[in-house]
Amino acid sequence: MLAEETGQSPGLTLLTALFLAVAATALLVHPCAATVRRGSLRAATPTSAWREATVSCFAAAAALHAFGLLE
Repeated sequence: MLAEETGQSPGLTLLTALFLAVAATALLVHPCAATVRRGSLRAATPTSAWREATVSCFAAAAALHAFGLLE
C-alpha cells in the first residue's frame, strides 16, 4: 500500500526506509570489516567477541524495528 492510503506521512516513510537501509548495511558491513581487520573469522579477544556480537544484535534490532514501522 502507498503511504498516503494508510495515513502515513511520505516523508516519515522515506526516513524510515533510509534508516532501515543504514541498519541493514551496518549489519552486513561490520562483521566483514572486523574479519578483514583481524585476518580470520575468530575474535581476537573475548572482549572483542562480545563487542562484535553487541553491534550485530543492535543493528539487527534496528533493522527489524524499522521494517516493522514500514508495515
